[in-house]
Amino acid sequence: MATRFDDCLRRCETCGIGASNASDPDAVTYIHRDPLGNIPSESREGAIETLAQALNVRNRESKLRRFGFSTSEDAVTWVVFTYLLRSGLLIEALRRAELIPDGIVTAEPTLLLWGARIEGGARGAEIRRQLSDLCASLHEDPNSFSEPDVMVDLGAQGLIFIEVKLRLPLKNVFLNRV
Repeated sequence: MATRFDDCLRRCETCGIGASNASDPDAVTYIHRDPLGNIPSESREGAIETLAQALNVRNRESKLRRFGFSTSEDAVTWVVFTYLLRSGLLIEALRRAELIPDGIVTAEPTLLLWGARIEGGARGAEIRRQLSDLCASLHEDPNSFSEPDVMVDLGAQGLIFIEVKLRLPLKNVFLNRV
């Protein structure tokens, strides 16, 4: 089983992309030597630094390596949510997904991916600390804290947690409002 570019039996050294060793063509995963090669160049800024700050310390190295897989939920999460934040469309997208009611007005949201603050965000450090404290109070291993894929802080309007699942049939997706 190929878990990194160098493990791939089928690989292009020039372009830095390998095909996993699956015999079924539909099960092949493409693995990039440079994990950032799996995302558009316009989306790369800050990705490595954010992955290095993921709340689950033990998982950081494998998270970075898997970021280069064509099946990476984290790569999709990074590209979609950083685009929405940087383009100013995050609040509107959350409204369209019915995660924020139409009547709620909020200041600029704070976005955290895997417990790491993205581009400033006034309350990011405080939210990360509170999440760490919560994980510790649940007696989680400090090097293996649980990390939601996405957290969006809306200030006084609340906090949204999103778990990203790639290739999950829509019938298995649920929306839970508190």
